[in-house]
Amino acid sequence: MATLGDLKARIADELMKRNLTTQIAQHIARAVEHYSTHRFWFNVGSLTGSPISADADGYVPLPTGTRVIDKIRIGQIWLEKRDMEVIEDWLANSPATAVEPYDYAPAGERVRLYPTPSGPVTLVATGVIDVTPKITATAADSVDNAWTNDGADLIAARARMTLYRDVLRDPGGVALAKDAIREAEQDLGMKTMRRIGAGRVEACL
Repeated sequence: MATLGDLKARIADELMKRNLTTQIAQHIARAVEHYSTHRFWFNVGSLTGSPISADADGYVPLPTGTRVIDKIRIGQIWLEKRDMEVIEDWLANSPATAVEPYDYAPAGERVRLYPTPSGPVTLVATGVIDVTPKITATAADSVDNAWTNDGADLIAARARMTLYRDVLRDPGGVALAKDAIREAEQDLGMKTMRRIGAGRVEACL
């Protein structure tokens, strides 16, 4: 298994720069964050939150690590996704409580539930989730996850591009790195299609 240290060394070799240790670590973390909401076979799954009560307006935080919601379940009930305006109207005109709500509206890192839960609820969110252990600019070189292995080509290309653009000021390097990004995106997109039937990646350079 390739580690974060292996990925850092690879990028240093590809840049032919040995004096950018801190910057390489920072730009790897930036690249991972950049792609954290894109759908690949290795970052799709379910997360279960802790039992928690809704606030006065019916909001409940999503399980930590949720990036994109596909579905939400409370107990055995899969909730229906609604527009926030619909939930607002229901709460204004037909306020109600229930042990297990059956509708929700996304609200950033929270969801607004209807009816308002009468007690603590446990959200199960399915969709795009954080890959663990999480890669940050200060993560140990021994860390390894899907981004340092299956996603290594994409992360390396994205980190090179931002390093060429923001640190080295090398337009030629930026152009070459963008070509590598497109190639890596296409490769991961095809692999994801074969594995889970989804995963077209929209270029976001």
